Amino acid sequence: MISFSVKSVIFTDKIIKKVEKTGGQRLLLVGNAVKRVAQQELSIGGGAFHVPSNAPEPPHLQSGDLRNSINVEQIGVLTVIIGPSVFYGKYHEFGSTRTPERPFMVPALEQVEKVMPQFFRKLW
Repeated sequence: MISFSVKSVIFTDKIIKKVEKTGGQRLLLVGNAVKRVAQQELSIGGGAFHVPSNAPEPPHLQSGDLRNSINVEQIGVLTVIIGPSVFYGKYHEFGSTRTPERPFMVPALEQVEKVMPQFFRKLW
């Protein structure tokens, strides 16, 4: 799981107060955008014969369980948690002693962060 909050992105106190007034709806939209990007990354490489991805590429699609397990949960007006619920998601994202890391959540967040101001533009 990864989490991000409005405070982790450089916003003024004025913008943070406006986000709070929306009940965090726009932040939830950002979380869902990260989920969609991550799921798209996990859609690559499927087929009849599974071929593992090379690190540091995202994992190739095998059963679809990892992709389908990505959830978005808002745990406050300013914080959203996004990530897979299957136990092996963390091993793909961060690696282990036997598995190289194949991140898919952090790159998705980084991709969405580039356009994040668009989600909050009307609040300026």
